[in-house]
Amino acid sequence: MELTWNPAAGFEVLLGASVLDAEVEDVGLPGGQIVDNSMPLAPDFTFNTIVRKAWLIGGSELAMQVDYNYTDSYYSDSLNTPSAEVDSHGVANARLSYGPDDGRWQVALNVRNLTDEDEMMFHIPTQLGFSEDAARRPRWASVQFIYRMN
Repeated sequence: MELTWNPAAGFEVLLGASVLDAEVEDVGLPGGQIVDNSMPLAPDFTFNTIVRKAWLIGGSELAMQVDYNYTDSYYSDSLNTPSAEVDSHGVANARLSYGPDDGRWQVALNVRNLTDEDEMMFHIPTQLGFSEDAARRPRWASVQFIYRMN
């Protein structure tokens, strides 16, 4: 489901949500059981939002934007190993941009993982009794320059 709302000039709110019930059928477990399990990397629920405000200044646009993405817990493997479960998590980002209102070019400052969340994105169990984990990238900032040729 997606919803876009423009409550005032230059102000946008976008909301999105997804509900998923995905299974992997007939999974053979190490003990010999055959079961249906949750599909790996398929959270039951996700939510995202973007709030953006833009101001026209002469022939240019200055815009501020924040976004947030939430992901429900999920498994990293089709065996649904307890050590492969990734906890629910959310991340916020921010962006400040400036450029002419014709969109020909734009310069922006981006900050990802605004609150510097330290979360695991994957837990891959090994046969040695431990997991290989992949963590979310810490807070980071970048400057972006966009030029459109057409």
